Amino acid sequence: MTTVDALLFDSLASSDGYFYIATSKGLWRDDGTGQSFAPYTLLDRRVDAIEEDELGTLYAYCAVLSNVKRSKDRGVTWEDLTEAHTPVGALYSERDMLLYSDGVLTAMQDDGTILYSADHGDTWQSSDLPATPLAFTHFGPTFYLLSDQGTALRVSRDAGKTWSLATLPVSDFLLPYMVVTPGGDLLVQGSELAYRSQDEAVSFKRERGLHSLVDLTLAFDADNQAVASGLRGPFPLSAPAAARSIRRRR
Repeated sequence: MTTVDALLFDSLASSDGYFYIATSKGLWRDDGTGQSFAPYTLLDRRVDAIEEDELGTLYAYCAVLSNVKRSKDRGVTWEDLTEAHTPVGALYSERDMLLYSDGVLTAMQDDGTILYSADHGDTWQSSDLPATPLAFTHFGPTFYLLSDQGTALRVSRDAGKTWSLATLPVSDFLLPYMVVTPGGDLLVQGSELAYRSQDEAVSFKRERGLHSLVDLTLAFDADNQAVASGLRGPFPLSAPAAARSIRRRR
């Protein structure tokens, strides 16, 4: 198993059969086994988030006050998406500053707005946020925003044009960790347990077999092999059956 001498922020199980790891020393890639990782691209910068769309295009969030980067050749060359800036911070987990899901790419801004693109980053639209975000995720144009020290979960079903408050699955607050599955389910983190909603945060049920989304980012390939990058580096993970539909952390 490779030891990565860098801070690890995000992971991606790519459609090309490789696992990619976003680190403080660029983007790393495995050798196709999930066991051995090596520096791959963007090695001169910190990479906080790595995403892929259905075309195999890669998107990187580099938190150095620049722009979202796009690669159409698996990371060999990159272009700046100049409309999509990459401010530092704004969310508890900077890996959530850039997300791709169900045809929509989002890039959080630090001015109370979020950018979103439905054409692979060619053009962007902007929506105002209803509160200062603590955590954010989305499934296509359905946006989820956690705010107010975890006591308010808001939902927008029209890419941020209108928002409504959801009823929390706990009596006190949620921790700033959310994830959507490839099928569109939302998972949120209470103080001890995780909860799943299959109806866009209208209702939640306890997610059995998955207790914590904290400090862990999961990437699953088509065969349900998984790599998790957490505080101790990338490592293979044998996940509970209930969690195998989770593509990644957020």
